[in-house]
Amino acid sequence: MFTKKKQHMILALDEETLSQLNDVDENLTIIVELLTEAVQNLKQVRAVINGSLSEAVPFTEDVVGVQVLADEEEEPLPMPKDRAVEAHPWQPQEFQGSTVDDADRIRGNPFSRVPVRVQNDWLLRFMADGDWYSSAAIAKRLGDESRQVRYISHAIQSRFREMHNDGLLDRRSSEVRGSMYEYRLRKEG
Repeated sequence: MFTKKKQHMILALDEETLSQLNDVDENLTIIVELLTEAVQNLKQVRAVINGSLSEAVPFTEDVVGVQVLADEEEEPLPMPKDRAVEAHPWQPQEFQGSTVDDADRIRGNPFSRVPVRVQNDWLLRFMADGDWYSSAAIAKRLGDESRQVRYISHAIQSRFREMHNDGLLDRRSSEVRGSMYEYRLRKEG
């Protein structure tokens, strides 16, 4: 009944086009080989990583969940020995472990639950000798544990920045680990 007639086309390509098509075919073959090799290498790397992880964290049935570095305690960073903060004579009596009305509000340092103006006053009195101070060095001196040191360091750095912007402090680059800048009271005149 109804039949389709099949048509045949004959294309004639010049020599330059044929050579370019052959070059593309060779390039594609090389790319496929390189990708196959890259996949093989990736599988080997993943096997090594998975193997080292399974060796580092052996599976036992009595362990629930994973606690990364649970047994290791973080060592505090060493205090610089030559800094003036190390042996600063002035420690305010009102902040040495005193408590406020409620038992939950223990103020062990001048930056825990204290208004900004009190923090600024404490820093001005602390820096009255004119030496250079970094927030990290003061925080390491005042803090007991790493989280407290980090909190105090950020609070001191914020106060330093505000006081520098107000023209009360001079600033220079710091060599103390954990602080970009050191500050001192601006000298009059």
